[in-house]
Amino acid sequence: MGLLDALFGKKDPPAEEIEATPESADASLAGRIRRLGLSDWDWTNDTARALAREVLTEAGASFDRPTVKEIPDDRETQLRAVHRGIPVLAGVSLGFGSLGSLSARCDNRVGVIDLRRDHDAKPKEPEPGDPWSADEDIRVFVAEGIFLEDHPRYLREDLEAWTSLPADARERLTAALERLDARRLACRDLGEGTAHLEVRPKLHELEDPVGYVRSCLETLAELGETLARGGVDPTAAPTLELGADGETRATGSPASETAFTPATCAYCGTLFLLTVGRHQCPNCGAPAQG
Repeated sequence: MGLLDALFGKKDPPAEEIEATPESADASLAGRIRRLGLSDWDWTNDTARALAREVLTEAGASFDRPTVKEIPDDRETQLRAVHRGIPVLAGVSLGFGSLGSLSARCDNRVGVIDLRRDHDAKPKEPEPGDPWSADEDIRVFVAEGIFLEDHPRYLREDLEAWTSLPADARERLTAALERLDARRLACRDLGEGTAHLEVRPKLHELEDPVGYVRSCLETLAELGETLARGGVDPTAAPTLELGADGETRATGSPASETAFTPATCAYCGTLFLLTVGRHQCPNCGAPAQG
């Protein structure tokens, strides 16, 4: 209280009426992470290392056999655990305050799975008359902004591997990519190998960093479980028919679900998979070319 306040009788407000600042109000783990500046995420910063360990320790409580350890050579703190029988790993990179390693050990009995997510990605396909474009990767969209991308020589194998997964598993995996704001979910190893998840958000951008780490590892474990079960046999891939309204449609058994040959959007040129009950481009909603 200043001298003038004392002279004119101004009193300090009761403690309960003092407005709390954001810094004092948010003592949660997420709040403490947000108060740590980006430049403070460094291996030599004890506070950063303690916060990384706290996030991973709390996340690990949901899994079996959790262990949190520091990896000095990688400047990373890692959670190693098991979820539904699948070994999973999450690492906080102390150089950037981001989730660096997100992985699961798996027995891949299906084939290469490499889902990418980029809502700014444009359709890509070989250009007639350009001999070099035949060697460029092609994108085939399986959901809005989510696609498989590979060299034309290997693309059909990728499509067959993806479409051999149960339809509900494909729906959950693509939804998880969107929910987690992830860039990529991939397992390119056949047999014993590793699945990886790449995400965009840094720790200070997450409202619930613990829940986010859990969700990432649950998604990886689901992919590992699905790959270990092997693909379903698409014994009767649906046929493509031109409907009376001029739209190309997939018909056939819902069990087989998906045609291997991608359709081309009549409006934006996106290559996408026609599935039973879904005949429109996932990016713009227009029908396939007839």
